[in-house]
Amino acid sequence: MAETTKVTLKHLLDISKTLKNIVCRSFGPRCQTTLLATPTGQIMVTTDGIKILKSLNIGHPIGRLIVNAVSAHHNVNADGVKTFLLYLCEFLHQLDKLGDNSPKNLISVSKSISKFMDEILPKCLENFKSNGLFELNSELFFPLELDHYLTDFIKTTLTPNLRKNQVNLFSKLFSSVIMNGSNSLTKILERADLFCDFFEYLHVKGTGPYSDSKVISGFLLRPFSCNFHDASKSSLNFVILRNSIEGNKTPEPEEVVRITSEDSLNATIMSPIKVAEEFLKKLNSSSVDLILMSEKVPQFVLTLCRKYHISVIVCLDDQEINLVEMLSSTPSLLSVFEEISERNIGQTFACERIKFGKCVYTNIHFNNCLYVKSFVLCGPTEGLAHELSSLIYKSFRSIQASATKKEASSILSNHVTKQTSISDTKVAISEDLISKHFESSSTLNDRNSLTKANISDAKLDEMEARNLDSAMFLRNKYSSKEADISCSQITGSVQMKTENAVPLPTEVDISSASIVDNWPQHFDSSATINDGRNVIEKSENIRQESTYNTLLLPAGSYFEFQLAKYIRQSTENFKESEFGDLGKLIFETLLAVPRSLHSNLCERNSNDKRHFLEILQEVLNSDSNMCLNSRGHVYCPSENFDTLESFNLKMATLCNVLQLIQQLLRLDLIIGVKSLKPE
Repeated sequence: MAETTKVTLKHLLDISKTLKNIVCRSFGPRCQTTLLATPTGQIMVTTDGIKILKSLNIGHPIGRLIVNAVSAHHNVNADGVKTFLLYLCEFLHQLDKLGDNSPKNLISVSKSISKFMDEILPKCLENFKSNGLFELNSELFFPLELDHYLTDFIKTTLTPNLRKNQVNLFSKLFSSVIMNGSNSLTKILERADLFCDFFEYLHVKGTGPYSDSKVISGFLLRPFSCNFHDASKSSLNFVILRNSIEGNKTPEPEEVVRITSEDSLNATIMSPIKVAEEFLKKLNSSSVDLILMSEKVPQFVLTLCRKYHISVIVCLDDQEINLVEMLSSTPSLLSVFEEISERNIGQTFACERIKFGKCVYTNIHFNNCLYVKSFVLCGPTEGLAHELSSLIYKSFRSIQASATKKEASSILSNHVTKQTSISDTKVAISEDLISKHFESSSTLNDRNSLTKANISDAKLDEMEARNLDSAMFLRNKYSSKEADISCSQITGSVQMKTENAVPLPTEVDISSASIVDNWPQHFDSSATINDGRNVIEKSENIRQESTYNTLLLPAGSYFEFQLAKYIRQSTENFKESEFGDLGKLIFETLLAVPRSLHSNLCERNSNDKRHFLEILQEVLNSDSNMCLNSRGHVYCPSENFDTLESFNLKMATLCNVLQLIQQLLRLDLIIGVKSLKPE
């Protein structure tokens, strides 16, 4: 007989409770930090729920199933990990308290969940719209109003990790980048898309006080390998080259050159020099001052560059070149033998050398995209600076995931499910349930590689890690070679150490960089590069004006309190036979979040539970819509609120948890088969 292991509701509860107890210690504005040992042996202090969860390396099949479901939810919505685990654990706890854990009853509850989601939840959106839901779109708000609401929304992400003055600083910096004086939600979402796709190239980080962090205009590249252009020029013409100047990017390792005379030897040696010189002659005749290229350049090419007064920035990776092509609307050259046309020549209206900590960068402003900005992020240590960059990236992801199509905000669409494996068994779980009810995240982020259904979890992890760190290593490597290490903040330009280099101006006032209200109309963050070719394809109508809106709610468990009240009223105080028990289960599930938040905000004492019960009765019996303030007391957030959170994210989290519970309750209770005993 094969040995089998049965899974009961008690096992499901124990596993989810263990995960919740570990991860949710970092829940709330006054959360605890968690000390982790990474696989490389480094120590990390973090409050990021998904990092904590993945670092556990869960081996139990049910544990892996839960972790995979949470990871899939996070990949789409960029947040909600701790809330997900609180909902899941509380639902299973309340279900266990009912006492009837027979398979028949569990299947009955699972079936009721589908009907509840189809009949009760769709009606809650209208209830929220009439009770404190902020609908942000370009038609309703002026720039200052939109800026105010988005700043309050970002504070929700930053508050658990930073002090109040730091939250105010970084929310203002974030707002200056994503708003920039515009009241167009479409433009804001385009900028969020841009930063989500290319965040590692649009920020630098280093050690120093948080207050040294700032936003600068333009785009940061590694420093010049040589700067022989005319320093008096305020505008530079440039080309992008995806090959070596000598003409052969990938020489054949088995190539044999037969030399029969001194002339053939000279011809062989001089061949790359002639190719490089011919190419530089063509650039000089086209008034090109700068080459941005993917390969290194040998010393003889630097000598030729000096002769033709052309500067070079080398070793740009493919993603960096793609971003430069998109921002400047300038197709790259794949070979030095290609014909150079006007469309291959871009323009910068400024190209300055700046120093940040140990590194030197080239600050470029493209004529075709004048108002792109970059973050300069400082933290007391390298780890805190890295954590800060993760928070800013998470904020962009939150903005991106919070938007929904207007025509889709009525809830109810087709089910979208994804497959997640448990041992050798395929279990269908919902990764993108918000598409079922709001058709938002997957539609909004269909360009974002993190949300594509056909990418494995390992690949998603790899891509997300790349979005935070990959380019920083190369950029810092090449940025630090000629830097004069003297301070930990941004200063002016750095004198080149190359003997024959033309010095740049000694002062560059970055802090006074101009802020312009609008981006160029022709800029489209959806531009893609076709297989690295020199043709830039621009998708039209990716985000049409007034197509999207963002639904925001006051923070402080406003969503949970109001939805709990609505469910109690909809099920006639849980007396309906069809939804009575399930309504009670979901009611208690929702209250797990304000209960944990109240415990986090209040000083821990023996009266916490009593105080929360008093608050709960006040909220449920009040005609006003109430939630918790920063001290753990209730208030009515009609206009006096400091933080906002996404309605779409909250509803997506609840729906994803309910569908995961359906799958857990429908398991055949057999999770593993050990090897048969030998006969």
